[in-house]
Amino acid sequence: MSDYIYTNFSDNGNNFHQGPPPKKSGAKIAIITLICVFSILMSGFFGVLIGVAFAPDGEPLNEHGTVYSYLYEAPTIQNTGNIFTPDQLQNGGFLTIAQTASYASPTVVEITTEYVVQSYYNYITGGAGSGVIIGEYKLDGVKRGYYIVTNAHVIQTNNGSIVSSSGITVTTSNGKDYPVKNVVGYDIQGDIAVLMVETDDVLQCAVFGNSDTLILGQDVVAIGNPLGELGGTVTNGIISALDREINVEGNMMNLLQTNAAINPGNSGGGLFNLRGELIGVVNAKSSGTGIEGLGFAIPSNDAKKIVTDLIEHGYVKGRPFVGIALYMDNYSKIRVHSLTPNHNEGVLQQHDIILEANRAPLRNLNDFTKIVQESAVGDTISLKINRNGTEMNVNITVFEKKSS
Repeated sequence: MSDYIYTNFSDNGNNFHQGPPPKKSGAKIAIITLICVFSILMSGFFGVLIGVAFAPDGEPLNEHGTVYSYLYEAPTIQNTGNIFTPDQLQNGGFLTIAQTASYASPTVVEITTEYVVQSYYNYITGGAGSGVIIGEYKLDGVKRGYYIVTNAHVIQTNNGSIVSSSGITVTTSNGKDYPVKNVVGYDIQGDIAVLMVETDDVLQCAVFGNSDTLILGQDVVAIGNPLGELGGTVTNGIISALDREINVEGNMMNLLQTNAAINPGNSGGGLFNLRGELIGVVNAKSSGTGIEGLGFAIPSNDAKKIVTDLIEHGYVKGRPFVGIALYMDNYSKIRVHSLTPNHNEGVLQQHDIILEANRAPLRNLNDFTKIVQESAVGDTISLKINRNGTEMNVNITVFEKKSS
């Protein structure tokens, strides 16, 4: 069975280092290395313990204030001489790969993060990924900057928290850097984050395509920042599968599959059709040794809904949430680790063993995750549990998750 991983480029098993850390002696470096390895292992353990389980991811970030309006309008197609004529796309035509790359590349940006890791010795680390400019940011009807979509995991630290906006930089295709003014919102489950930069510069925005109209074998172009240092890299391929359900680092997702080359650093970059339309946000690949041609992207229709909700509400509306953190014990039993206040804590207790959900035996944590994700707000889920050796049936309620 293959493993699927997010495609941000990383250092220390998590993120790519940007900028030199403070100088340290050789002995100190050795000590720090041991501490870092231990910290990462422990953070990974506790992340798996709690993260699968629908515990809240924190309140929405809103450092800048209320956003009053936003745009997804396509930029006006200009006559670019030897690239393509103004009416070529308007009449239903398609571009060559080279034309698509020329048209879409200015909409794709590099994203770098930098943050302090607190341990015995504090040190600076960071990450690298990609993003796509998707529309204008307006305040009181006046354009102030642009929205950029990326993956939530691109702006996460090594312990799973979100990097502050002051530690995120966006670099456009012409090499100009823009500090991120605000993390408008993020959604861990959907692996989407929205950033905002303030600028009077004119930047090109991507056009959202309709991912529901894609067909198997359709030509696509991926543009991103592989290895965290090769921004603007263009690769091409086809749509290999339309609705591939895979487990990406504990998160069940339905993704587009492509054989376009996807590498660490491509996360958050664009997957475009040959009309230059954004039809996917790249986020994962197979991690198996020697495996090639297995890249994945969030369909544009899914990404657009999440982006819209994050901008308008600060969270994804209708997202099911039961407030139960689970873990697998040493005997492969699914147990309750913790409960969120006011979310089913009167029904379940810590260390309860969950045997069935909706009369289906649970083989692993993903089975429970899938049942919750397929539920609607207000539904009830019937559980068979074992509490201190006694089996019983209980019902839990599905709430709306109102935090990012």
